[in-house]
Amino acid sequence: MRRAGAEGYGWDEWKLTLPALFTPYNHNKIDFLFQSTKNIPYESYAFLGPFPLFGMVLWLLLYLFNKNNRPLLKPRGIIAANYFFAFFGLATVASVLIAIGEEYYFSNREYVFNNYLRGFFYLHKITDMVTQFRCLGRFSWIFFWFINLATVCG
Repeated sequence: MRRAGAEGYGWDEWKLTLPALFTPYNHNKIDFLFQSTKNIPYESYAFLGPFPLFGMVLWLLLYLFNKNNRPLLKPRGIIAANYFFAFFGLATVASVLIAIGEEYYFSNREYVFNNYLRGFFYLHKITDMVTQFRCLGRFSWIFFWFINLATVCG
């Protein structure tokens, strides 16, 4: 009885905006090094948290300035250490590509990124039933949990 297509698919307010990953909520007391000054829509909130964000900065600094740790921090070394975790990370990147939608706009809609890398892009060409996934920003939570667990386990 339900229509194949649904309204709301691809709305900017229901997709992930990339600054939402590092822009803290209003109740957070620890801000990251940089953040968005624009209002983040509620469905797009996916703040990774200060622990993983500053952990990534520390990892980058260790990689750049400590030559002894470079073999340990290379992606090949990380994948060899734990195949499951590496492939799980690739799957979460696919979920972020779904979360940002078919078109992602930069610089006040001046530039557009046509997201050909997401599975829903091609599925939408075949059927309108994919539009039942209206709040695409929720797919980013898989990435949120992976980054936080990887920070704790890594």
